[in-house]
Amino acid sequence: MRKLGLGLAVLGVLLAGAGCGGTKNEVGRLLPVAAPSSEDRPAPTDPPAPTPEPGESETADPGRPAAGTKVVTSSDRKRGISVPEGWKRMELNRDASIEVGDTGVQEFVIVITDKRAAAPSLGEYTKVVVGNLRKSVKNPQVTGPERTVINGMQARRYSVVASHPSAGKVAYYLTTVQGRTGYHQILAWTSAAHAPAAEPGLNSIITSFHELPR
Repeated sequence: MRKLGLGLAVLGVLLAGAGCGGTKNEVGRLLPVAAPSSEDRPAPTDPPAPTPEPGESETADPGRPAAGTKVVTSSDRKRGISVPEGWKRMELNRDASIEVGDTGVQEFVIVITDKRAAAPSLGEYTKVVVGNLRKSVKNPQVTGPERTVINGMQARRYSVVASHPSAGKVAYYLTTVQGRTGYHQILAWTSAAHAPAAEPGLNSIITSFHELPR
């Protein structure tokens, strides 16, 4: 049974080093993010369609992409996100169904999807994902969770600033989502120095995530 995000590969992108005389630092390796095997837990029954809980917000339906953006879909055409027109598909992670980024602005996003049997609830799934991200980096500063609803789906959002041996400080924006038949993790990242400028746009990409009609 494949573990969640098993073998999260070298991200394959270069971040320009801030104040390093134009040198570039590789955003190195994120270690595997593993979820409990379905062999260890009984598969839960599907819950009813989620509704916002107190303190949750809900994003608008994705609809048409905003001006200057495009929709990128997974290879199986079951999910998609809206990204700026200049963003390109990339090879960032072997388990991701969507891998996009813009090396010019040092911003990258992947989407990884797992079956509902990976965990008994969104909360348990999120704990494992966040816990393994903590183990994958050094000196993580974690903010979250924020409960939200993304296009009708319950979600949990975190931001993490951590040190990487070859890339310096990196800002990660991690969101877990409970879909119709599985869980999704959306991971966006950039250099910590660029994060204040990048965060609004990365959050817009994350909240554009949607499952396509069956």
